[in-house]
Amino acid sequence: MTTNIFENKETFKKAYQKEILNTYNKTLKETTAYERYSALATLLDQSLKENYENTTQYIKEQNLKKTIYF
Repeated sequence: MTTNIFENKETFKKAYQKEILNTYNKTLKETTAYERYSALATLLDQSLKENYENTTQYIKEQNLKKTIYF
């Protein structure tokens, strides 16, 4: 399980800068708006996937039912 990157401002800034560096090998000032947006979307996607997996696991462990509304 990873730490919550949205726990506080400093944690988010470090994770965001690390994602930009790992993906584009650039500093924040060198990136385009699209690259910054893409890095943010990647961080959000990772966080949402983790939350979804944790919720699904909890539902299975507790033998709960899922209701889907259309």
